[in-house]
Amino acid sequence: RSNPAVLNPANQLLMVTRLDGPTPAIARQLVDTAVNVEKTGLWGHAYFDLRSIGGDYKLGDTFMTNGAIAAAVAGLETFVDTAPEVFPSSYPLSHVAIYAGWYSWDIDGPFQRPNPEFMAGAIAYHLHSFSAAQLRSTNKNWVGPFLSRGVAATLGCTDEPYLSFTPDVGIFLSRVLAGWTWGEATYASMRALSWQTIVVGDPLYRPYNKSPEAQLAELEKSNDPKLDWAILRATNLGLRAGRDPQKIREFLESLPITRRSPVLQEKLASLALAAGAKEDGIRHYETALELPVSDMQRMRILLALATLQADVGRPQQAYLTYERALTECREWIDAAGVRQKQHALPKIGRAHV
Repeated sequence: RSNPAVLNPANQLLMVTRLDGPTPAIARQLVDTAVNVEKTGLWGHAYFDLRSIGGDYKLGDTFMTNGAIAAAVAGLETFVDTAPEVFPSSYPLSHVAIYAGWYSWDIDGPFQRPNPEFMAGAIAYHLHSFSAAQLRSTNKNWVGPFLSRGVAATLGCTDEPYLSFTPDVGIFLSRVLAGWTWGEATYASMRALSWQTIVVGDPLYRPYNKSPEAQLAELEKSNDPKLDWAILRATNLGLRAGRDPQKIREFLESLPITRRSPVLQEKLASLALAAGAKEDGIRHYETALELPVSDMQRMRILLALATLQADVGRPQQAYLTYERALTECREWIDAAGVRQKQHALPKIGRAHV
C-alpha cells in the first residue's frame, strides 16, 4: 500500500501493535518516548547489515538494500556493511537512529554492549525466524534485547515465517520516513497478516511527522541541541539534489555551530576526502576529536584518522593515533586488527616512535 488512508478499521483492518518488553517499565516507556521524540524528530545515523548472499536468500539482502536506499534518499547518514557476518563487536556503531540487519539467532555484535548508542526513539529490526520468540528476555533473540537497550519501535517473528513473508524493510522504512505512523508503515510492509510477525511500539509513533525543512526551521528557532543533525540531513539532501559539494563544504565551514559539532566536523572530513583533500580531512577529524564525541564515534574517527595519516605519508602520527585508539577504546576495539595495521606501517615510523 502507498496510501495510508486505506489502512484503517473502516476498510476492515484493525492494526494492532504491542506495548511490551522485558519489564513493565520498558513497555510503559514506549509511548512516552514516542510522544517526546515526535516533538523534535528522530535524529542519528542509519545502519544496514547485509549478508551478500544469493539464491533463495537473496530476497533478505534486497529488503536490507532497499531500506538503505530509503534512508539515504531521506537524507540520513547511512552506513552499509556487506560482509557475510553480522556487525562485529568492534564495529563503531554510533548514534543509531535506524538499524536493520540479519542473520543471527540472539542479539550479537556491538549490540551486546550494555549501552549501545541508540538515539531516543530509535527503530531497530533484525531479520530472523525467531527474533521475537521471547519478548521478556534481555539477551535471547532480538526484540526483547532491543527494547531493553532503549529501542522505541521494533518488530520480529515468533516462529518460522519463511523469508518472503517477513516484513519488507524498504517499504516500512520508506513509509516511516515519509511521515506514516509506525503501525501504518509496518502493516504496509507485510505480505501476509495474522501470520508470524508482531510489531512492538506505539502504533501512532510518527518520528518524521514534519518535513526536513520544517524541522530545521523549528530547531533553528529554538536553538535546539539537535540542530546539527538537521543541518547534516539538509546537507545530504542537498548533495543528492546535485548541489555543488565544494559550495556545501564552504557553507558548512562558515556556520558557527560547525565549530562545536563533532557530527558536522566528521561530515566535513568525508566531504573533503571525496574531493581528494586529504589534509583537510585530517584537520576536520582532529577538530572533531577535540569536541565531545561519543565512545563509538571516537573509535570510528581515530581509526579513519590513522588510516588517512598513513596514506599521506605520516607513519609516526598514524602509529600514535592507533595507539590512542587502543587506549581510549580498549573495551570494544579489535586490538589484534589494530596491531596488525601498526606493524604494516613503514619501519621508519615505528623506529621513530
